Amino acid sequence: MQNPRLIWLGIGLALLALINLAVFTGVFSDRSIDMHWRVLAQSSDDEGPYLLAQFAMSDTRPIKSIRVQRLDADGEPAETLWEVKGKSAPIDTFSFGSSINGMERTDENDSRPRLRPSQTYRIRIKATGFKSGELDFQT
Repeated sequence: MQNPRLIWLGIGLALLALINLAVFTGVFSDRSIDMHWRVLAQSSDDEGPYLLAQFAMSDTRPIKSIRVQRLDADGEPAETLWEVKGKSAPIDTFSFGSSINGMERTDENDSRPRLRPSQTYRIRIKATGFKSGELDFQT
């Protein structure tokens, strides 16, 4: 008679462990990050004008990766301008091309990335808790 009790006790503990895991890892929460962007300033260099932009996210959390790509006329990625990976402190805003504590640049460009006017770009963010976001924007 003790075997059925131990089995039910084990099943109960396993269910409690699964519920605890689901609640604290955010498995059932919304996994999308809403993003917005704004132009901070416009400047120019030898290649022409460029924009300084800032991005804001819907919540504050550590970021694992950010990738910004220029899109071609078909909406397909043409080149990666800026990509960083690592794990940042919890943030909800960042500036395009800036260094973020805990993250390293992994794209092949050595120069500071530039957002040129009249171009379409895509930003993809991956954060902790299985959250991610994507935004296409035109400068």
